[in-house]
Amino acid sequence: MKKRRKQSLKLALLVIWPLVIFGVGLQMCRNPRGFNLQKIRSDFVFKEGMNQRAQPSEDFKKLQEVFSQKFTYLDRGGQCYAFVSEDQKYVIKFFRMKNLTPKYWLNYIPLPWLEKYRFEKIQMRERQRLETFDSFKAAFEEFREETGLLFVHFHKTHYLQDKVTFIDKTGKKHVIALNTVPFVLQKRAQMIYPYVSELIKNGEKQKALDSLTSVLYLIKDRCQKGYVDKDGGVSSNYGFVEGKAVEIDLGRVVKDECIKDPMNYLREILRVSKKIEIWLQGSYPELCPLFQEEVQKILSNEDVSLL
Repeated sequence: MKKRRKQSLKLALLVIWPLVIFGVGLQMCRNPRGFNLQKIRSDFVFKEGMNQRAQPSEDFKKLQEVFSQKFTYLDRGGQCYAFVSEDQKYVIKFFRMKNLTPKYWLNYIPLPWLEKYRFEKIQMRERQRLETFDSFKAAFEEFREETGLLFVHFHKTHYLQDKVTFIDKTGKKHVIALNTVPFVLQKRAQMIYPYVSELIKNGEKQKALDSLTSVLYLIKDRCQKGYVDKDGGVSSNYGFVEGKAVEIDLGRVVKDECIKDPMNYLREILRVSKKIEIWLQGSYPELCPLFQEEVQKILSNEDVSLL
């Protein structure tokens, strides 16, 4: 009896496995590499009512003016595709929903030895999607000025009628109805190291030091509000808008009350300062001692004995 069951299972797998391979291949053909509309569309509803509502205000009119521009491909991160406006002042980020949406068809593949893997894969995608949307929601509600966020759009609405032209990496045009896709609008920032390098080259060394120090104060303020950035990067996470430090990459900012503890947020400040010191040491070593003095000023009113 057991032998017959094994034979039946093997026969079923021989029939089903080619169909699975064919299905995966078909899916890959339908979703070619690079940016396309299918990769940013979503039927996922994230906390109904979260979207900003249309308002007959000057601020909303300014947003409409921003949306009237063409946008050109800028970069791709773990969670988003980024496009920059014609005037180079704004960035629209589309969520990479293809990577954040669970593949529920895994539920229907009769492969017993993959039972645990497939459910863990589905749960991981669901968790990543929720965490990513939660991160942008928290940033918009708690520290909008510190992130340059202007607008968030998490699910389908009816008040954004704008169809905006986007030029992808290959030069192909895509006309997208913003009503139909999740995205965020953010002020474009100058990245931290190019910005500071430009100041130094222009002879503004003190302003460069003040700018680097302001990034550490930005981190301190965010931690004291109870949020931690699980992405440990610096060069691609921080920048400046009109001379003011901002946090750019927000996909992994999560609520964590423990970070309010001085022992924890001071460690975070020191961790980031060490990364900045490494960059200074390789590019402008003469500024390292001065930067270290600025770091000590930040710590001077705190109890660093626990670090």
